[in-house]
Amino acid sequence: MILSLIGVLALGRQFLYVSPDGNDVWSGRILKPNKQHTDGPLRTIVGARNLLRKLPAGTPATVYVAPGTYRITQPIVFGPEDSGSPTSDRVYSGSRDTILTGMRKISGWRRQANGWLVAKCPRTGRSRNCS
Repeated sequence: MILSLIGVLALGRQFLYVSPDGNDVWSGRILKPNKQHTDGPLRTIVGARNLLRKLPAGTPATVYVAPGTYRITQPIVFGPEDSGSPTSDRVYSGSRDTILTGMRKISGWRRQANGWLVAKCPRTGRSRNCS
């Protein structure tokens, strides 16, 4: 166990944090926003991925994704450069309370005379097709 820890420290493992309370312009190096709200965790997994891409190749890294709901509006794409190397991995870790969803919240439901519910979709403004 001690040898493993020494190996990780020698390689300079980088730790990043993602949180629903974060901001992608922050460093991602601290778990919670500071008192001044000038630094703290990142807001998105894409923000963490992009920051890791700026590190030298072969730098091991772990991204901790805090519990919460993360609304995904586009696919998160990982390429070979995001995989680390055989000797230094790149890990994204969340908990069972970490939720990634592509769903959108739709409000303003109205019941029609026939009993059906209808709502306008946020992006399209149409009443029937929310795709």
